[in-house]
Amino acid sequence: YGVEAYIGKFAESLLGQSYGNIQFIFVNDGTKDGSMYVLRTLIDESFSHLKDRIVIIDKKNEGCPVARRIGLSHATGEYVMHADPDDWYEPDAIETIATVAEETQADIICFDYFRGERIRNEKVYSAERKYEFIRDIYNHRASGAVWNKCIKRSLYLENRIYYPLTSCAEDMCLSVQLIGYSSSIVH
Repeated sequence: YGVEAYIGKFAESLLGQSYGNIQFIFVNDGTKDGSMYVLRTLIDESFSHLKDRIVIIDKKNEGCPVARRIGLSHATGEYVMHADPDDWYEPDAIETIATVAEETQADIICFDYFRGERIRNEKVYSAERKYEFIRDIYNHRASGAVWNKCIKRSLYLENRIYYPLTSCAEDMCLSVQLIGYSSSIVH
């Protein structure tokens, strides 16, 4: 919603990944700016070969939690990653994460990210330390975001996941639940 200024960079970094087995789901949460024009033009001009793997959902504005839930309902893969349109990915990021997922079959794969120009190295947690992870999220010592985690879709499907009604700390709410239900976490 309202991301015309940076959706081009985001979508290009996502659609240009070196890993080829990706389904792309874009949820338009009722934006009134030119974001969707930028996205559709980029797909048509540079990534038309991916159209069979791209899903675009247009809906009225209801906030991030509803948009994530609707996007998830269209996902078909074994793993899910949420991304916000002001994010971007290194060209081999998904390939690196997918390799870890294939090797470990972990429920959650956490990964580092850039904060400005610096890489933010996350503390390494395991499922045996998941309550420490949850405590650290609540104490702002660990990231509660879902955009730096790759999550087995079955965690969403097989558990009662509560989606907040408003866009205030919604990522933390989802992350804490998913971590609580997980039986394996890797970094």
